[in-house]
Amino acid sequence: MDVLIQAGQLILSLSILIVLHEFGHYIPARLFNTRVEKFYLFFDWKFSLFKKKIKDTEWGIGWIPLGGYVKISGMIDESMDTEQMEQEPQPYEFRSKPAWQRLIIMIGGIIVNLIVGFVLYAVVLFTWGEDIVKIENIPNGFAVGEELEKGGFVDGDLILDVDGEALENQLEINRLLMLRSVEKVTVQHQSGETEVLAIPEDIEYTMFKADESITPRMILEVDSVFEGSPAFYSGLEQGDRVYEVNGKAVLFMDEFADAVKEKFDQKIMIEVNKAGQAKSGAYTIDSIVSGLAAEDLGIHLVEELVSFNGKTIKTWDAYQAEIADLTALDVKLKRSGDTLSKLMVPSHRGKIGVLFGSKHSEEIYTHVDYSFGASIPGGISKAYWTLHDYASQLKFVFTKKGASSMGGFGAFGKMFKKEWHWQSFWANTALISIILAFMNFLPIPALDGGHIMFLLYEMVTGRQPNQKVLEYAQVAGFFFILALVLYANGNDIYKWLSGQ
Repeated sequence: MDVLIQAGQLILSLSILIVLHEFGHYIPARLFNTRVEKFYLFFDWKFSLFKKKIKDTEWGIGWIPLGGYVKISGMIDESMDTEQMEQEPQPYEFRSKPAWQRLIIMIGGIIVNLIVGFVLYAVVLFTWGEDIVKIENIPNGFAVGEELEKGGFVDGDLILDVDGEALENQLEINRLLMLRSVEKVTVQHQSGETEVLAIPEDIEYTMFKADESITPRMILEVDSVFEGSPAFYSGLEQGDRVYEVNGKAVLFMDEFADAVKEKFDQKIMIEVNKAGQAKSGAYTIDSIVSGLAAEDLGIHLVEELVSFNGKTIKTWDAYQAEIADLTALDVKLKRSGDTLSKLMVPSHRGKIGVLFGSKHSEEIYTHVDYSFGASIPGGISKAYWTLHDYASQLKFVFTKKGASSMGGFGAFGKMFKKEWHWQSFWANTALISIILAFMNFLPIPALDGGHIMFLLYEMVTGRQPNQKVLEYAQVAGFFFILALVLYANGNDIYKWLSGQ
């Protein structure tokens, strides 16, 4: 049911944006007396779900939900109607209009998407306001990763300013570091001392590659326990306050993660004998629990255990004792005033299956309301920086991790909440509108940007590109986009199958 609600929100959002985008082409085309033969939501290859002709235009809904289009007479587009292009140009056709009119027709959809993004952001701010995290909301400061520590950040830091400007919303620090070319950050350590940190030029790639971010330090109170997890079987409950792991005092989530990691930094070596090569006394592996270390290391049922971490293992008890010595966690916690000790064996990824402190996360936010007048510049600013940051993050696509992180409809669907939430819906619709504007502006044939590129060439040189060149470019662009769509959605399917 959750997936259906997310899918429903995505389909509605895309439908609204596609129709508005196509109206961005349709309206200037009609203003310049250019015939529009079709106006479609989704693609109608072979047949339509609905269609109705009004005057010269057929309005319809296709069955392939991958976008939409307007078919403008005398234009090489998705329809690839080359027969029409072989006829003599007609006054009502796109190709008969001056280049500046054709440019306005082509850029209209992009402009509409930008306007829609700004308007929706302004409406969201005016209607619901926004939640920010002020410096006084996080007295325990931020938790930082190892790579960021090399740059001078330490756990507990507060951000005073970024390149000389005070940081009103502390949570913006990650976006600024990764996408805004930050040079200096002034931090306040827990000791009260302030320090100006010079930010390395490649900080964004370091953070992206290491998957690190700066996050508020949260208390170690158990908010929820996943059924079937190590924490579940050890008896952890909601409300438990963890204060020690393996004899090491912990106060915050980052300290807990470090304490667990110390166990899992130890290298585990397992040697096995294949069937038919068993040594006397070796213990045969009978079964493997899916998702645990043995499965990842490629150990199979017919194999026999010979040694573990260099130690000869002859009995199952000896194997279990060695595993427990390496990976068992002794977690001490407080529950209703009592002190308890729980022993558990995390997964091979060092996870025990709990969420810490999330029920307290709302306490760190300060709500900010916007008047109608304030929401307009607020919406413009949010739309501008959304466009800027989206363009900036495309540099990560050219890295190995970035390419594998590309997502399709599944990734867009996960942006929406699992319950219908109008504030989230309109905010995400604004974001997708900005993304569509940017993607359509790329100079790729078959996209608006490709048509704009050829029109600018014509306006600069005074010569129209050869029609065959336009046709071949349209086909090449179509297959390039199709390949990207298949790759991105293939990534979604792979992540779903692998449980990522």
